[in-house]
Amino acid sequence: MVRIFVYGTLRKGECRNYILSDCQFLGYAKAKGFVLYNIGAFPGMVEGEGEVIGEVYEIPKDLLEKLDWVEGVPDLFRREIIEVRLEDGQTISVYAYIYNRGVKNKLLIPSGDWKDVSKV
Repeated sequence: MVRIFVYGTLRKGECRNYILSDCQFLGYAKAKGFVLYNIGAFPGMVEGEGEVIGEVYEIPKDLLEKLDWVEGVPDLFRREIIEVRLEDGQTISVYAYIYNRGVKNKLLIPSGDWKDVSKV
């Protein structure tokens, strides 16, 4: 089993969350040192001076291959290990998908929370 931080369409209530339906939800988390952009139908997280809000799941390691395909690895996104802080203050290492293209002319999501955009 591995842990993954999701911040967009894989979150609860979003269109791809069904992929994680059999996985254990570990809690809400924040990834410091990243910012979030609205890419269109989904967000993209890139390194920056901010914080991105998301959820952490424990998933079977073999599910990473399917998620890599869904996220368009290695062209659209790349999978990396990052540190996130859970609501209880605990810092853990997780996999996360980092947007792998430029963000020029993309809209910054100042709150770092895709839910602020996806429900509009």
